[in-house]
Amino acid sequence: MNSNKTAVITGGSGGIGSAAVKLFGNNGYNVAFSYNSNAEGAQSLVDELHAKVKIISIKADFTKQNEVYIFTEKVFSEFENIDTLVNIAGISHFDLVQFTSDEKWDEVFDINIKAPFILTKAFLPGMINRKSGTIVNVSSMWGITGASCESAYSASKSALIGFTKACAKELAPSMIRVNCVCPGVINTKMNDRFSDTEKSEIAYNIPMERFGSPDEIAEAILFLASERSSYITGQILSADGGYTI
Repeated sequence: MNSNKTAVITGGSGGIGSAAVKLFGNNGYNVAFSYNSNAEGAQSLVDELHAKVKIISIKADFTKQNEVYIFTEKVFSEFENIDTLVNIAGISHFDLVQFTSDEKWDEVFDINIKAPFILTKAFLPGMINRKSGTIVNVSSMWGITGASCESAYSASKSALIGFTKACAKELAPSMIRVNCVCPGVINTKMNDRFSDTEKSEIAYNIPMERFGSPDEIAEAILFLASERSSYITGQILSADGGYTI
C-alpha cells in the first residue's frame, strides 16, 4: 500500500480501534488516532508503530463537541492530507427504555453519531478537492436489528448506517467512497458485563458458534478503506458470524 496515505481512526485504544491502528500502520498508513481514557494503551500503539510510519495519538472526549473540533485541528497540524477516516469510537448503554435518562441518550448519540458527523464534515473538503478518499463507519448488528434493553445504542448505530448511505450517494460523484462495518459479538471489554456462562449461551446462538476477534473486524475495515474495494460504496458489511442472517 501507498506509504504516503494517512488514516484518521477514532477510538484507537479500544479493542477494535487498537487492532485497526496496528493493521493500518503495518500496511504503510500514517495514522492519527483518538483515545479518551486509555493513555497507556495509546502510548503503547505509538511505541509499537513509530519506527514504521508517522503515528500520533490525541486525547479527546467526544461527548464534548469542542473536543471533537480540537481533535481535527490537531490532526491537521500534523498531516496535510487525510485519505481515510475510520469512525470507531462508541459507547453502549444497557437499560430499559423507561429507565434511560435524557442525559445518557444524548451522551450515546454525541459519541456514536454526532462525532462522526462533525469529523466527516471536517475531513471532507480535502477529499473533495483531491477527488479521492474513503470513509468507514463502524456501526453494530444492533443498528440493523435493534437490541432489547439497548434502545439508545441501537438507535444511534442505526443512525450511523443511514448517515453512511446518504453520504455514499452524495459523495460518489467526488470519487469518495463511504461504507459501514456492522460487527456482531466481538471479544472486547464492551462484553465484560457478561459472565462466562452467558457468553457461552450467546456463542451458542451464533451460527459460527464463537465471538469474533477485533483483528477480524479490522481486516474488514481495511478492505473497505483500500483500493481492493474500489467499486464498493454505500454498503453495510455485517461481520457477525451469521448472527443476523
